Amino acid sequence: MILLKKMLRDMLDNKLAYLACIIVMALGLMVFSSMNTLTNNLNEAKDHFYDNYHMADVFISVRSMSENRVKDLETIEGIERAQGRLKVDVTVLNDKSTDKKITMRLNTYDVSQSYHLNDVYIARGYTFKATDYAIWLDEDYLEAHHLKVGDLIQLRINGRRVSFSVAGGVRSPEYVYATQNAFDLFPSPETFGIGYVSKQVLQTLTAKENQVTDISLQLSEGTDYETVKPLIESQLDDYGIIAMSDLEHQTSHMILSEELKGVEGAAQSIPFLFLGIACFILYIMLKRLTEAQRGQIGILKAQGFSNYQILWHYILYALIIGILSALLGGLLGLQLTQSLTILYQEFFSFPTLSSTHSYDYVLYGLILSIVFSAFAGFQGGKKILQLTPSMAMTPEAPEKVSHSWLEKFPRLWSGFNMQGKMALRNIARSKGRSIFTVVGLVFAFSLMVVTWSYNSMVDRMIFDQYNKVQLYDMKVVFTSPIEANEAKQNLLAIEGTQVVESIMECPATLMFHGEDKGTLIIATEDKSYLYRVIDGHQRRIFIEGEGLYLSENLAMALHAKEGDIIRLESPYFKNDYEKVPIVKIMPQYIGSNGYVSQSLMNQWIGGQPLATGALIQSDPLTTKDLVKTLEDAPKVGNVELKAQTLEKYTDVLASYSSMIYILALVSIIVGFAIIYNSSIISLSERQREMASMRVLGMSIHEVLEIISVEQWLLAIVSIVLGIPVTMLMMQGLKYSYTNELYSVPSNIGASAFILSVFGTLLFVYLSQINVKRKLRQMAIVEVLKERE
Repeated sequence: MILLKKMLRDMLDNKLAYLACIIVMALGLMVFSSMNTLTNNLNEAKDHFYDNYHMADVFISVRSMSENRVKDLETIEGIERAQGRLKVDVTVLNDKSTDKKITMRLNTYDVSQSYHLNDVYIARGYTFKATDYAIWLDEDYLEAHHLKVGDLIQLRINGRRVSFSVAGGVRSPEYVYATQNAFDLFPSPETFGIGYVSKQVLQTLTAKENQVTDISLQLSEGTDYETVKPLIESQLDDYGIIAMSDLEHQTSHMILSEELKGVEGAAQSIPFLFLGIACFILYIMLKRLTEAQRGQIGILKAQGFSNYQILWHYILYALIIGILSALLGGLLGLQLTQSLTILYQEFFSFPTLSSTHSYDYVLYGLILSIVFSAFAGFQGGKKILQLTPSMAMTPEAPEKVSHSWLEKFPRLWSGFNMQGKMALRNIARSKGRSIFTVVGLVFAFSLMVVTWSYNSMVDRMIFDQYNKVQLYDMKVVFTSPIEANEAKQNLLAIEGTQVVESIMECPATLMFHGEDKGTLIIATEDKSYLYRVIDGHQRRIFIEGEGLYLSENLAMALHAKEGDIIRLESPYFKNDYEKVPIVKIMPQYIGSNGYVSQSLMNQWIGGQPLATGALIQSDPLTTKDLVKTLEDAPKVGNVELKAQTLEKYTDVLASYSSMIYILALVSIIVGFAIIYNSSIISLSERQREMASMRVLGMSIHEVLEIISVEQWLLAIVSIVLGIPVTMLMMQGLKYSYTNELYSVPSNIGASAFILSVFGTLLFVYLSQINVKRKLRQMAIVEVLKERE
């Protein structure tokens, strides 16, 4: 009971220091429990959805193929099931909830089949008949547009207005993360939806009876995709393969997998980083506490307390901190899991994703905190075992000291006043604590820089793409390639168009040293005004000559570099393949494409320039009428509005702003905890020294200056060292999150550095306020009493 009271009194005397340690440890345990629980929930929802609704193993897009030939693919050894369907993007006409252009991706659904690859989960509604003009819509689209079963929706299909009755809301494993194209980073149910209609109805409306454009394959267990891939290609060669990928590279699955990797990585690294910092803080605190209470330890031993009783007493300090941290971290983890689940439900369409919290991870967190804190407590108090009662009640012999290395530079040394010199000597003599403080502050500073760099990263990723590369107002996509000059003339004749440029987007497979990747090869007009390719320094690159210009993330996927010869295959090429050297590799943050000159593309496709679309700069006053005219025009498949895409990104990113401030707050808390505990330890070590200064007539401000100079110097060193560390972190972030769909820029905004420097200086200043309060409360007479 005596030791318990002593422990509580000691902890209350330094409550802020212990509270800071609890918060740091609790943050790590919060991330540990929430991220691991979220990973389990996402994996369980994914596996359940994929298994029960037959997610395909291979996805193929062709120009057109007879439905009767799809089953021929099942003759290939290793292919268990093959199914085909028609897939087409159409425009929604009568939506009253928004004035934005809405695209619907229609998929045929054969109601006569009992087994469907990429089947749908019917969340509400009914099953339609083969002849019904009825449609299933994805649940997110229904909710975004406030539709219900029985409502009518009008679509423009093949130039005709067609009404469908809403038969229900569905979800499909194929569209867990539903985006319109590779340039869309986020789902937007307000402007893009997934629909399913009867196979018979859609084939009739599109005049493609018994035709399919999309094929899904289920492989036999143990069959490798790379083994059957050449056999599939040879069988489909006559039908014009536009794209083919396995499940690993399917867009929705790839984004989900990348997100899961990120969550798992956070669960495995961040908690242990926070726990390590908290453990070291505890170790230093208890080490200094046992040194400061050396006389008390001697008295306890003299009264009959054993070494292990006293050691356990100090370990208990750390265990209480660990248990309180685990309880706080568990409660915060519950709340964070719910918040993150709500966030993920907005982006990933799972029928069974819930915020179920696994208390196993709360228990694991408790065990982790006990292990870390017990280790810190033992390391901090183990010197007790070496002390006899007489030794403990005798002041510890002072350590041998030497001159600071700065004293070897007289001019530099003379620039410091007395307090500054004392601070420098203390830094040199307490190397362990100084290194710990610097390492902790470097971590806090780097975390702040990365956090505040988010805005500049997003600006570079998204807004540079639409403000510096894609300078057009709208993009028209044709139903099939048409003669480029004719398309331009026809579009320029429409009122409202000011500048028109043709663009050829050619689906192709790039092959290099056993690697192959599907992409779009883009050919714009020479010195295009509306589509500009830029390098990492924002300088324009002119696409010319006989070479290939390749995005950085695609080059990384192929393990290719400038000068390498790439083989390209495409259904649009007149030859089976083409070979071309890479002349330039440049960053592309959204999507991954190759670029060639228009003249080279013309050679590949057979002579005359063709266009799969057109880029338009329009009169803002006539944009709405122009879009309507274009959508009614023959051969126009879709119209994409750049302003609408930018607005969508702005709305989505606004929801992330709160997370940025939370992460910044976390870094400030960590920095404050480190610098405050360092200053408190320094103060406890030097109480007699500072009390003596006070007796000699120095003011509180002059005494505080000693600790202040020490902290400011360590903070400046931390900022300087934090700059290269931050750059390494940004590079690691870039390579960790770069894939075929997007890449993360590694640039750091100047504002991020400025804010982080101010943040670092802020928690140094805040810690000094508390140190000053401690100095005011110091009982000088008590401190100066000699121990008997």
